Amino acid sequence: MLKFFRKYNKVILVVGGSLLMVIFLLPAGLTQFAGSGSLAPTMAKMGDRSLTTRDRQQAGAELNAVAMTVGPAMLSAFNLDQDAPAEHWLLLSETAERAGLVGGVRDGQSFISEAARISYRQGLVDQARFLGETWLQQQLFREDEEVALLIARIEENRREAQQSLGLTTEEFDIALSKARGVWRMLNAADTTSIFSRPEAVQLAKEIRDTATVSGALLPATQIADSLEDPPIERQEAHFEEYRDVDASEDPMGIGYRQPDAVQFEALRIDHLALASRIPLDPVEMRKYFIRNQDQFPADTTFEDNETSVRERYRVEETNRVKDRLNQLIQNEVARWRRQLEGTSRKKVVPADWELRAPRFGDLVTMILRELTDQFGVTDPVAVTGLETAGGFWDFEGLTQLPIGSSRLPVPGGMTLPFPQIAMEVQELGGDERLGIQTGLIYGPMRDANGSFYYFRIVDTRPAARAQNLESVSSQVVRDLKLLDALDLLEEQADSYRQQIVDGGLSSVAESLGLEVVSPMTVTEVDVRTSPVGPPVPEFNDEAFRTAVIENARLTDPTSILEQTPSMDRTAAAVIREQRGLALAELISWRPLTIEQFRTSLPAISAAARRSKGVDLSRTYSFESLTERLDFRWMPGFGPEAEEGEESAGDLEGDAVSEATGEAEG
Repeated sequence: MLKFFRKYNKVILVVGGSLLMVIFLLPAGLTQFAGSGSLAPTMAKMGDRSLTTRDRQQAGAELNAVAMTVGPAMLSAFNLDQDAPAEHWLLLSETAERAGLVGGVRDGQSFISEAARISYRQGLVDQARFLGETWLQQQLFREDEEVALLIARIEENRREAQQSLGLTTEEFDIALSKARGVWRMLNAADTTSIFSRPEAVQLAKEIRDTATVSGALLPATQIADSLEDPPIERQEAHFEEYRDVDASEDPMGIGYRQPDAVQFEALRIDHLALASRIPLDPVEMRKYFIRNQDQFPADTTFEDNETSVRERYRVEETNRVKDRLNQLIQNEVARWRRQLEGTSRKKVVPADWELRAPRFGDLVTMILRELTDQFGVTDPVAVTGLETAGGFWDFEGLTQLPIGSSRLPVPGGMTLPFPQIAMEVQELGGDERLGIQTGLIYGPMRDANGSFYYFRIVDTRPAARAQNLESVSSQVVRDLKLLDALDLLEEQADSYRQQIVDGGLSSVAESLGLEVVSPMTVTEVDVRTSPVGPPVPEFNDEAFRTAVIENARLTDPTSILEQTPSMDRTAAAVIREQRGLALAELISWRPLTIEQFRTSLPAISAAARRSKGVDLSRTYSFESLTERLDFRWMPGFGPEAEEGEESAGDLEGDAVSEATGEAEG
């Protein structure tokens, strides 16, 4: 959506919706677009064929029929596009039909039993992670009985779905036959399911050979400070190599390219300071008690509730004062903005605007006068001007400021934090739909404490490579010493392993001031807190996993672990992205078993896809199919049209009237 998301995608959290929720909402959402018969408008072209909104509605109904019949486990394999699930389904089923993989009504009817067995086995694999291999073997003996029960439930779901969706029996069965065709197409494309037994065993060992260890991470910074500064010649060479590298894009975070930065000024109305300084009229407090007596215990007096009344009345008065101040500021900002031509998204700022522009000092004076004259607040501490003249702030720097936690409403019902809003200023190539320009005042933004802010971007500094070594010399020295420390730790890895042999990992960690993470399960593909726990990012590195597994494989799983040669029970590996040396002590070792191999086919197939770089979701993604089938949206349809509708009004909705201050109180 925004330039910010592309640049700072490692910082921001993206919120995704449930695919099934999207699908089950389709009929209600589609009917508003769909016409009937030939009157339905054309929404897209697929080659020479016209697709109408009626086709989209039909595709949505088919997709609902499939979802309500085969369930989410199987449906997830289709990997439908969350922004256009009905259209994606239409293209998937069309592709399967062109390949001759879609049968007739009977093919759809018989798909129910196949879907039941697939869903049952997938459910077993998922539950076996928690309940163990023994439980899985017991359940496999009951497969036919359980599948029969599942088929009965699916048939019941089918009847209910058919009634709720308004599909005929034939239409419903055709939808299932299309699903079966798509399923065949995906499986036919998955050539990774064809592999030799030795290859399957190797893949299974990668995901099932499991070492349980205790681990600790020794940061390179612990020894970097004791190293000598590198010679100037090396500093200059290192600087030239990284002067135009963005640190956020380097695996180790090394880079000296200066990011986008802004100079700003702001005004803050401090909620807590204001609330503590508002004088409370005893008469008005009694009136408040009388007006709200039903909110207090029955048969009690004002004196009985005086403390509670005072605090509630204080909240009401504080909000009233803040509303009045907001009204004054927005009226004043709107008066200034009316002097400028252009739209609410982009104003034409004259060359002499800096001389005519509103001053935050004038706003502060106006607010303080209002507080004194109308509300009796004489202490100016509640109103603060946050001028930052002469200082430029990048995104990371803005997050460290008090104003960094404040948020501004934007179209679509969202609020964005100030650092993100500031980086979207148009002079830095930001999204014009937000309408942020230098020289103009925006707000109010609110933080978690109830304080609110108005801000103005005064100047911008576009991203550029570092000008000279002197400007980043301390950072260059620090990074070089860190790299030297990592090399030194790599040389000393066996020495640290020997220390673990002599005294144990806990003793070594205590002497170095390190935290021990235990237990962790390590395979060749990941490191977790337990077999079903979350990954451990600081240890989940190939170098560490390989060191642990290679040494663990030297042990005999049938013997007592303490009888294994000591060095084989330890591992050490430098993890450069974590800037440290990872140490491990083996607790137990469990290699692949026959039972695990027999039940690991889905996991083996997934591992084969990873190793061969196969991505079926990309092959049959909505984007790939639109190109392959020559799918083209008609004007007024598609994601861009819907996004345009959402942000229509040139940012003049209720969220944006706050953002621009153009709505007079």
